[in-house]
Amino acid sequence: MTTGFVAQLRDVLISGNLARPTDIRPLALSTVEEMEEEAGAQFPHSYRAFLLAMGGGAGHFWKECRAYYPDVVRLTPELRSFLARAELPSLPLSTHVFYDRYGDNYSWFSLDDPDPAVWWFDLSDDGYVQLSQTFSEFALADARGLAELLTRDYWERRWAGL
Repeated sequence: MTTGFVAQLRDVLISGNLARPTDIRPLALSTVEEMEEEAGAQFPHSYRAFLLAMGGGAGHFWKECRAYYPDVVRLTPELRSFLARAELPSLPLSTHVFYDRYGDNYSWFSLDDPDPAVWWFDLSDDGYVQLSQTFSEFALADARGLAELLTRDYWERRWAGL
């Protein structure tokens, strides 16, 4: 499933004009292993495959987010620190924050599952919400949604003569 997930994601990014093949930048295995050492655990298979295939960036996909190396390395300690200072419920111990949009929307998963559920924390809501049953499902759905949105926006602008 993991290899299939990465191939599917890559296909969606390229066919949806979110990335050119040259925009998809893998991370070296040694870099992923350093990240895992810092996290204190091996990453789930699906996320590890994602990092090895495109952990350095993937064109316009998640471009507005901190989801790629090296920015992603700081997210877990950053959110843990914020939650402690704000006296909000802490993250589970075996957690990795892999995504931050706009500095107040964090997504994370458990390090204990090969393709873990994805959770979201919005600073304005002070709570956790499960976004997806698996990381691979989350990434694919987000890519497909963004590709559809960009396609629809392109045609709306074209029809409007912009």
